[in-house]
Amino acid sequence: ASPRGGCCGSGGGADAPGSVEALRRTVGDACGRGDVVLAATYSRKTLGQTGDGHFSPIGGYDAASDHVLLLDVARFKYPPHWVPLPLLHEAMLELDKTTGKARGWALLKAEALPAGVAAQEGDLARAGAVLDRITCGRCS
Repeated sequence: ASPRGGCCGSGGGADAPGSVEALRRTVGDACGRGDVVLAATYSRKTLGQTGDGHFSPIGGYDAASDHVLLLDVARFKYPPHWVPLPLLHEAMLELDKTTGKARGWALLKAEALPAGVAAQEGDLARAGAVLDRITCGRCS
């Protein structure tokens, strides 16, 4: 069993990450659930950070200020930080230099492990499936 995910907004493999309203709905839904993880891929340059293409899970949403909490996976570089949702959406629109496509987000949900599969084996299989999905199989 592997995680399921894909670019939200206009579907997997979309050329654009959908509208800012679609992102807002997806973030609001995902942050209200405990069974999914929402991962964003975006250009750090748009956020005024060093580097460019990056992935981070979204750990929270404050509707009053319309900010998302990015749980940066490179904590040595940037601790968790709040970003205006429209700015994150703008950072998703930047084209990836390798693919020539816009970035976006993926809603990930783990499926139950099949009988007889150890948890550690399942974790490795899930991680491999996520990398395959994100990189279109170029990481295996």
